[in-house]
Amino acid sequence: MGKKPYKMIWEALFINKFGSFANNISLAWFWARIVKRTPSLAYPKGGFLEFAKAITKKKLRKGR
Repeated sequence: MGKKPYKMIWEALFINKFGSFANNISLAWFWARIVKRTPSLAYPKGGFLEFAKAITKKKLRKGR
C-alpha cells in the first residue's frame, strides 16, 4: 500500500481505534480481521441500493 495511502486512509482510524497502541498494530493482522469478518457483516447481495429497489418493487406489487 505504501505510506501515503496509509496516512490518507488508515492512520486516523487506527489512532481513534487503538490510541497510543496504533503504531503497534500489524496491518497484516488488521486486514486478516477485515477479510474474516466481511462475510458475516450481512451486506445484501448487490449492495444496499439493490436491496432498497427490491423492497420498493415488492411494496408496489402489493399496493402499499
